[in-house]
Amino acid sequence: KAKEIDLMSYKPELSVRNVAGFIRHIDLPTKEGCWNFVSVGANGYGNFQVRWKTVSAHRYSYEYFYGMSPGGDCVLHSCDNPLCVRPDHLFLGTNKDNSIDASKKGRLASGERNGNKKFTREDVAFMRKKYDSGEMRTTDIARHFSCKPNTITMIVRRHNWKHLEVSA
Repeated sequence: KAKEIDLMSYKPELSVRNVAGFIRHIDLPTKEGCWNFVSVGANGYGNFQVRWKTVSAHRYSYEYFYGMSPGGDCVLHSCDNPLCVRPDHLFLGTNKDNSIDASKKGRLASGERNGNKKFTREDVAFMRKKYDSGEMRTTDIARHFSCKPNTITMIVRRHNWKHLEVSA
């Protein structure tokens, strides 16, 4: 009978063959000291195959060098280089830690860089100016932009588009 593998808790085997395959894909250190993984996936991170499964190279590196699986935690890069697999450039964090780290490093798509954006910087400036001056209520602005008043409320109260400060 074939052994069943739980893919949710699957950890790459640290066999000599897999480790050798992993090490073969590491490039010479960069001037920053990063060990870049040369096999790059569509997401911009290093990856390779272990037993017909794609494995994130930085997660594999963490498990290999630290002797423990990251489990459900994220493996973050102190060097901010997604190809780096150098163990002392890697640290564990939660999804929230990962989002905060990405935000601090300017890697989160916000405002006009967000692919789902509905407004431009000029739209937001207009909304805030009209609201802050009392010329228009959120419902009036929402009608003008054909959207829900709550959307406008989140913008004029600076819960959304926080990175953009527009004075009245």
